[in-house]
Amino acid sequence: MNSIILPDKLRNECIEWGESFSKYGKSQKNFGDSSFVRSKDRLVRDAVLGRVGELGLGEIGKEYDVELKFNTALRYGKREGDNGQDINGIVVDGVKRHLIPKIDVKTSQFNSGWLLVERYRLEASIYVFMRANANELKKVEFVGYAFYNDFFAKDKPIFRYLRGDKLLHPIYLNREIGVPLSCADQVGLPAPMLRKENIWRLLKKLSIIDKSTNF
Repeated sequence: MNSIILPDKLRNECIEWGESFSKYGKSQKNFGDSSFVRSKDRLVRDAVLGRVGELGLGEIGKEYDVELKFNTALRYGKREGDNGQDINGIVVDGVKRHLIPKIDVKTSQFNSGWLLVERYRLEASIYVFMRANANELKKVEFVGYAFYNDFFAKDKPIFRYLRGDKLLHPIYLNREIGVPLSCADQVGLPAPMLRKENIWRLLKKLSIIDKSTNF
């Protein structure tokens, strides 16, 4: 199963979390750039959408007997973040396990065909791409995932977008689509190029039992 309808209870939790997130002194700079400022409403909407993707992934994981423990800490300050660590640990067969790699969950709207990561936020080992309906905040879809090295070939980004560039069509890659991008520098992969292998088996392999882990 790669998609799920988020229960109203979790949907409301996402909205509350997004509103709280915006109150913790978070920067309204768009992609960390002072020349592009998000409104408070946009800041909340982006935070809510991200949370919907995370909890949606968690709900899908339960279908594979994997429970995800997310990083829910709200850190005060414009420069305070999770450093690419969205998932603190997992529970498999009732046993808590510590994840070795950092995993960053990226969520976009349903019409998005690209997993994009700002260059200054390339801090994780694995990037999971989720899509959600930004208006209803109910349907959530797992698209695929990428390792850090998947974005590069011979140490150079396979796809790099600078401010003012337009995205390439995610399937044909021979024409531009959409509007000019506002992010100063980001790398990406089109959805068809993402890994689709069983991510839940991968998470089990990349985790260890740690009785001292508290999450």
